[in-house]
Amino acid sequence: MECGECKWCNPIDNPRKGLCMYERIKLSDTQKTSTAIKSKMINKNQEACEHFEKGSHRDNIDDLI
Repeated sequence: MECGECKWCNPIDNPRKGLCMYERIKLSDTQKTSTAIKSKMINKNQEACEHFEKGSHRDNIDDLI
């Protein structure tokens, strides 16, 4: 399996790379935004990581925003 198939992989300018968005963090009420998204840069052809969940990253985009 490849990370390019993971629903948490967000495509960026380079089609061989992606941004793996794997955790939402609630910020304090004093921050301008209420949520931060933890992510890491990945190569889409690398082996799937522990956050891998097969499916389209667009299926649950509302859960990440």
